[in-house]
Amino acid sequence: MRGTLKCENMRDQSSLVIYTLTGEKIGEVLEINGYAEWDAKAKNGQPVAPGVYYYVVRRDAEIYAKGVGS
Repeated sequence: MRGTLKCENMRDQSSLVIYTLTGEKIGEVLEINGYAEWDAKAKNGQPVAPGVYYYVVRRDAEIYAKGVGS
C-alpha cells in the first residue's frame, strides 16, 4: 500500500482502526481535532504490503463508519 488513508470529520475521541482481510488488527490512529491519518505502517513501524485493508471508525463499541481501502 502506498500513501496514506485520511479520515476527516471524525467524532470526538474516536479512532481509525485498520485490519487485514483475515481480521488481524495492524494499526490504529486516534482522532485529533476531527481528523486521523494512517501512514500505511503496521504497529511495528514497518510499511504494510500492497493490498486491500479494512478500516473501521469507532469509539468504544460504537462503529461510525467502515469500508475498504487499497
